[in-house]
Amino acid sequence: VLNSAFVERQKNRITHRVTARYINQAHSLKNKSFRPYGLADGFLKSEFDIGYGFLYSLGRHKLFSAGIGLSYFQDKLESSVNTIEFIDFKNKAIAPSFSIEANFKVHKTWYISPSIVGMYPIYFASSNKSISPFNSFEWPKQLEQWTPIRISIKKTLISK
Repeated sequence: VLNSAFVERQKNRITHRVTARYINQAHSLKNKSFRPYGLADGFLKSEFDIGYGFLYSLGRHKLFSAGIGLSYFQDKLESSVNTIEFIDFKNKAIAPSFSIEANFKVHKTWYISPSIVGMYPIYFASSNKSISPFNSFEWPKQLEQWTPIRISIKKTLISK
């Protein structure tokens, strides 16, 4: 569940945020993925990204924010078993993003922030290290991607 961290600085209505995320999971559902591969069962997936976001708070109480950002990410997909259909894809991309989030104060300096993020990855490097004749190299599809609703828990550490 906990797979990312961020540090942000807020001044008035403007927020600057640096994020880092890492996911490493076995994947066994055909055509269900957080990246658009649509491959068969039995794969190991990993991904990391690092990014910057600029958010602007809306409303009198600054409850909602809209933001834009830019991330670098790298994902990897490989077969869990080295068979004749072995796959070992690695992709690198730059992804501009758009986000909408809410900030609800729950206790003194603690906040809960549900958000949704859309991004459009632009792949600049991809490789297939498998030696299988059945898996030809193809660039990943450049598709707009939306994350499911994400819930962040924030605490103000330093306040001026």
